[in-house]
Amino acid sequence: MKLPPSYGMEWAGEFENQQRATKRLVVIVPISLLLIFFLLYLNFGNLKDTLVSLSTLPFAFIGGFSRYGPPAPSSASPPVSVSSFCSVWAR
Repeated sequence: MKLPPSYGMEWAGEFENQQRATKRLVVIVPISLLLIFFLLYLNFGNLKDTLVSLSTLPFAFIGGFSRYGPPAPSSASPPVSVSSFCSVWAR
């Protein structure tokens, strides 16, 4: 598209917001993972148990988002599912 010399074009809106969020996440996610690693290491006191605990993060991520996939026949509402998951996790 040819524009007159005094006009310009720039991307804005959703695209601009996505770019800003991506830049922020590139910094925040590694810092969060290092903080989680540090706290787990303080809790367990050894590297082996810390790494075993951290190795479950991808499975938790997949499991958390699988709930938002195709609807499964379930009689439990999402808040009930979340509270039951948290109670099992806190055990």
